[in-house]
Amino acid sequence: MDLAELAKTDPVSAQAFAAMPGWVWGAYGLALGAGTLGAIALLLGRRVAVPLFVVSLAAEIAQFGWTFLGFGLIARKGASTGIFPLVIVAITAASLAYARARALDGTLRR
Repeated sequence: MDLAELAKTDPVSAQAFAAMPGWVWGAYGLALGAGTLGAIALLLGRRVAVPLFVVSLAAEIAQFGWTFLGFGLIARKGASTGIFPLVIVAITAASLAYARARALDGTLRR
């Protein structure tokens, strides 16, 4: 959906997207790419899943940090806005913990 259409239904989100700096878009792409590659590596039994999930988690924190602190999304839309991002971060953290545990027990190989 383009920003003009989004602004009709959710003007605050449209403002957030319009104000988002390039580095936040980069963090978003990095989080998505590293998380996807981490999941694939985990499925293939590769130890590289651990650093990929670390990168994904760090990029998510940077992205959501700007969204909530830099843009002030919670102040503008309410605390419930933070639920979905917290779920995303929790899933990545759980994936990282699982990958670390499998790397330590030798399940994951090079």
